[in-house]
Amino acid sequence: MPKHIIAAIALASLCGGCVHSSKPTLLSKGASQVEVVESAAAANCAFVAVLSVESGANFRSYETNVDNATNDIRNQAARKGATHLVLGDPERLERLHGKWDGGGSGCNNCVGLTGKAYRCRASTP
Repeated sequence: MPKHIIAAIALASLCGGCVHSSKPTLLSKGASQVEVVESAAAANCAFVAVLSVESGANFRSYETNVDNATNDIRNQAARKGATHLVLGDPERLERLHGKWDGGGSGCNNCVGLTGKAYRCRASTP
């Protein structure tokens, strides 16, 4: 086998985790119904779960990754049957947990986002 093919295969296997999905995270139909609210608006609702997501280590801007993380966490909330979501502030991360971080140079577009999911009655908020 030619050396350049062997080198290409070796490089591809080493860099398999280097590029994360560049596809945007879209809202599911159910997630589009999950309302993002302030904590006071969910005071009389049933707590469902604490959720967290990370996005980044890709070729997107930090702001785009914040949008993707927000969509991802709303998708998670919908899968758990939540109707409302209280989000924390996005956190800039140096690296994604358990994933490639840009070769040790840090990650300039990585974001972490947490939220609390609630199930509210139709008349609440």
